[in-house]
Amino acid sequence: MFDTKIDESWRILHNSFIINKNTKNEINGMFLKDIWFNYQIKNTSDIHFMLLFSKESRKSIIQDINRLNNNFPSIYDNPKNTCNVCKNFVLKQELMEKTCKLLKTHGDTEKINLYDSNNNILSFDIILCEEKYLLTLPKFNMYKHV
Repeated sequence: MFDTKIDESWRILHNSFIINKNTKNEINGMFLKDIWFNYQIKNTSDIHFMLLFSKESRKSIIQDINRLNNNFPSIYDNPKNTCNVCKNFVLKQELMEKTCKLLKTHGDTEKINLYDSNNNILSFDIILCEEKYLLTLPKFNMYKHV
């Protein structure tokens, strides 16, 4: 899930991805079609992401997220009634601005790693394409803390 910053709401993305359990405590995920997610960075406010594991329907999850009636997406919107696992990540405005400046002067692709409070990782590439900055190629590493 991610917030779009267009209409102050969450979007559930349900595309196929591979989950690889490397060890007893580590799970990696890579989307089968990496290019399905090309989100253009238009403004410079924080972008929130959630990595969810659930057997519930998309509609149930959205209702659970909206139960608090927050005016904007935040890390407090966790769908605790419908998801077994929920990991929150925030792409901060400062990091986006710094990365976009690097792209403008030194190249066309930069990798960004986002960490949650348990050092789980959600990573993206930011690319410069036809004067547009795009967030793409999502991957994650998740660790089970005992």
